[in-house]
Amino acid sequence: MPPVALQTAEDLLRFREPSKTAELVRGVLIVRVGAFVERHNLGQVFAQDAGFKIERDPDTVRTPDVAFVARERLSTVQPDGELNGEDVLSGFRCPLRDIL
Repeated sequence: MPPVALQTAEDLLRFREPSKTAELVRGVLIVRVGAFVERHNLGQVFAQDAGFKIERDPDTVRTPDVAFVARERLSTVQPDGELNGEDVLSGFRCPLRDIL
């Protein structure tokens, strides 16, 4: 087995994978966030690049280090589907084809 090429801090700065973060341990890049959640199909993990609006007037948007949304709470919509307001905006409907 050939030796693994060691990574540098500069390599870590260039690391970009949506919803994942990494760290460098003795030259080895370790991807940490989401592996357990993905392996067990529990939901979705969002890294610190996701902001959540949690209050209005005045607005508050918080950016946690890591956020988890359970699978049953994800609003997954097929390309030919529509967004709806559910119990928050009763009666609101918007076909995805109108906005994509």
